[in-house]
Amino acid sequence: IPRPTGLDGQVDRFATEEARALPIVMGPPMRFAVTYRYVLPDGYRARELPAGGAGEGPFGSYRVAWADEGAVVSVTADLTYTVDQVAPGDYPGLRDFVRAFDAIIAAPLVLEKADPPAASRTEPVPPAPRPPAPEGP
Repeated sequence: IPRPTGLDGQVDRFATEEARALPIVMGPPMRFAVTYRYVLPDGYRARELPAGGAGEGPFGSYRVAWADEGAVVSVTADLTYTVDQVAPGDYPGLRDFVRAFDAIIAAPLVLEKADPPAASRTEPVPPAPRPPAPEGP
């Protein structure tokens, strides 16, 4: 499942340039908090959960956490911006902040076929014995 958190693209939103000559106006401080629950198809499981992670700095904070609940995999992402604008001299720090967040949420959720539970596995059944052939006349 590509882009499983839906919050990707923060670099494109706030930090596309390597440097700025003017302040960047981000808008009022804001918070994005989402939880997605993926109900897996029968017979599938998550190959491995993405790592998730957290960070905090002068521009805000973020946290991404995954949980495997068997037939359901969930991801919770929380991103908070605490500033309304960023001066040109502080811009490289903002760029690093959003790059780090985008890198954490870029990992896809990969599914694979699950092995059947041991209790449901069946041993091959040998064929039934043939009845004896009738004797000739």
